[in-house]
Amino acid sequence: WAPFSHLLCNKSNIDDICTSNHTLQFLGDQSIPANLESMLQSNEHSNKREVAREKIIKYYFENGDAHVEEFLDVKLKVLPHAICWICSNGSGNSLLYELW
Repeated sequence: WAPFSHLLCNKSNIDDICTSNHTLQFLGDQSIPANLESMLQSNEHSNKREVAREKIIKYYFENGDAHVEEFLDVKLKVLPHAICWICSNGSGNSLLYELW
């Protein structure tokens, strides 16, 4: 299942998550691991930018590892937009708390 997991969400960095597959929704009738099922369900959302955002929050910043260094090189002008994007539907609030 690892190749499918990598295809649906390459967790190497934020850019790789953004370019992962956000359209595949079904892998047949066989039993699949819960994390893979979760990724497939995320892909059902019609707004693929939202799918990418949710995958970044769920998989890149997982386990309380905030990766705050990702924001060190963000231009000051862009930083408020990045913070707003993280919290755009409330699911990123705990991540925002970790960053501060």
